[in-house]
Amino acid sequence: MSRKREPSQYFDGSLDSEIDPKPSNSSVRGRIHREIEHGRFLAEHGAGEIWNWEGPAGKQRWTRRVKMLSDHLRTGMSVLELGCGTGYFTGELARSGADIVAVDVSPELLEIAKVDCAVANVRYEIQNACALSYPDAVFDSVIGSSVLHHLEIQEALREIYRVLKPGGTIYFTEPNMLNPQIAIQKNIPWVKRKLGDSADETAFFRWPLRRLLQQTGFRDVRIEPFDFLHPKTPLPVVNQLNALGRFLENVPVISEFAGSLYIRAVKLSSTMIMQTEEAKDRAATLRNRARLGANKNLLFWYRELYRDQFKNFPDPAALSVLEVGSGTSPLKQFLSNVVTSDVLDLDYLDLVFDCHEIDKLEAIRDGSLDVMTLTNVLHHLKSPITFLNRAAGKLKPGGKVIATEPFFSLLSTPIFKSPILKYLHHEPVDFGISEPELKNVGGPLASANIALPWLIFFRKHEWLRRLNASYDLESLSLRFFSSLSYMLTGGISHRLPIPRFIYSALFPIDLALSRSFPGFCAAFFTVTLTRR
Repeated sequence: MSRKREPSQYFDGSLDSEIDPKPSNSSVRGRIHREIEHGRFLAEHGAGEIWNWEGPAGKQRWTRRVKMLSDHLRTGMSVLELGCGTGYFTGELARSGADIVAVDVSPELLEIAKVDCAVANVRYEIQNACALSYPDAVFDSVIGSSVLHHLEIQEALREIYRVLKPGGTIYFTEPNMLNPQIAIQKNIPWVKRKLGDSADETAFFRWPLRRLLQQTGFRDVRIEPFDFLHPKTPLPVVNQLNALGRFLENVPVISEFAGSLYIRAVKLSSTMIMQTEEAKDRAATLRNRARLGANKNLLFWYRELYRDQFKNFPDPAALSVLEVGSGTSPLKQFLSNVVTSDVLDLDYLDLVFDCHEIDKLEAIRDGSLDVMTLTNVLHHLKSPITFLNRAAGKLKPGGKVIATEPFFSLLSTPIFKSPILKYLHHEPVDFGISEPELKNVGGPLASANIALPWLIFFRKHEWLRRLNASYDLESLSLRFFSSLSYMLTGGISHRLPIPRFIYSALFPIDLALSRSFPGFCAAFFTVTLTRR
């Protein structure tokens, strides 16, 4: 399907200046130059053999990827294929009838593609994927096989997003860094060279890539591991091992170690984004509420948390209490006088409003609340500091804000942060923020940085002082709550079958450990702020 070519004097390294005459920095320019050199190497040594598409297993893998990248294409669509190389996929993509612009950084590879795949609905161009020359919103879809891992990914995704029309889609297949061979191949230089990789190419963990796509603006992001079939598999066992691999793709945990990732996402208009995010968040909240209600150990954990939050009040039932972020919360099961609220319009709530504008809420009189409580909510807010200062006006003098949030200890940090353990907690963690705000805001569930409250109350004292005008920081209370007991419930998404009597017996030990050795094993903390 591909052929080697003799070195060409027509295309030379000087053409990298035609791609981007003013690259954003010298490292980008160097990367472009190295990719051009790598393209020359592939052209001279046979891209198909190096990419392993030529053998019996390679052909099956190629056929599967063609289907993944082309099933959504239709006649008349305007499609950008990034990293088309020698046109290995381009000819098959063209069969859809879509108008395809196939681009690559390598003149040598494009020269082969123009000869091997010259069809009327394909146009070949030299382009730098991080600085495309096209106007905004011109393509219905952007696709590619094994190309994103060659690029400065943040810059490339911004450009892809820019040139897509609203409603446009992306479809990519890329290497999976959790696959042991891929991890070795992409991280050990001499192995890279031996296998014909370029110096800069890498692979992806799907969770950080999903987050990056969402931060760029993409929605309906789906990234699925696939393909356990090794390209060097000998012919007599190709079909058997391919069938086994398809089975393993459906086995939880094991599937994460497949060789490739199938990446799909949509660019929505601003109106579509709002409508889609609200619908998704509403559905997720209702689903999570039902799961929580069915998880008896998790309900026990919440009951103990609420007891701890209100333990300093002689009669909590006599208080005026507002809960912010009640979508999934079971608090009203244990404290019937609480006024529940959320930004999502859910039938069982007392109030629906955006808590960032709580100071404008007429349903709650200024100076009327004894307590405002939030559980795992602050880390979803655009600006927790701004919210807390505005919320103070609704509290009586001496009224309390009680908020429980994740705490980062030696034990909990890998659980909250590690991509491998995202089964236990899937929300983003960013310790490197320069201001106490979320960088990117989508729907109320999609927007999060679970490190944000911890940074405010434990690390960034200058941020905490911004609350001083509203709250008596001298009386601020920080209390640790639980170590592994939340994780042992399986959380909302993954209920674990631990008998209730065993769980309830272990809980006091877990709580005591979290308070005796918080830096080592605490997983949550409760902060109590008192209004001046």
